[in-house]
This record gives sequence, C-alpha cells and structure tokens, in this order.
Amino acid sequence: MTDFEAVRRVVVAGLKNYVNCPVIRSSQNAEPPDYPYISYTITTLAKSKGGTYCIAEDGTRYKELLQTWSITALSDNASESMQNALKAKEWFDKIDSMINSGGGSSSDNNNSSGNN
Repeated sequence: MTDFEAVRRVVVAGLKNYVNCPVIRSSQNAEPPDYPYISYTITTLAKSKGGTYCIAEDGTRYKELLQTWSITALSDNASESMQNALKAKEWFDKIDSMINSGGGSSSDNNNSSGNN
C-alpha cells in the first residue's frame, strides 16, 4: 500500500527547499503565512494508470497510481508569484526526470500557476 503521507511530506519539503518559501495545504482554517508562499491541493489522491502489476526488487507486486496536485504560488508581487510558480514547475520537472531515469512512478503533467 502506498504511504500517501510520506509522499506528501517529500513533495512539501522538496518544494519548500527548492522554492525557498513556505508550502501549505490550501483551504485551511489556520492563518496563512506571510507572502510569498505556495499552497497545494491534492485533487486526485489515487487514479489507476491502467496496465498490469509491476514487481518490485523485493518481489512485492504493485500497480502504479497517478496522483494529481494543484500548486499555486501566492505573493503580493505578480513577478515574484510567477517566478515561484516557475521554480515549482522546475522542481517537479527535475523530480520527474530523476524518477524516469531510475525507473518508477512519475507525473504525466506538471503545471504551476502564479496568482497574486
């Protein structure tokens, strides 16, 4: 079974370190951080990519799942917002490239939008 919380922690920490701003879950009751920051929503928790089961190195059988995230870069400065959105996309592209070069799951499409 996929540890979705571990996936979430890795994505949030990776984005935070790469873009160098807080990353929070969207639509929360808590007060958001000061600008700039990135918010995310996991719009599709797990969708089957189809196909057959794969076999991991340890012999475990698994089926690849697709998870969709919506990423929004927020700032009180439009240029900063767009720059952070592009940094977020760049981070996802780098991760996607590393996953594809080493085998494993990857994202089909990574989009970031800048909002201020």
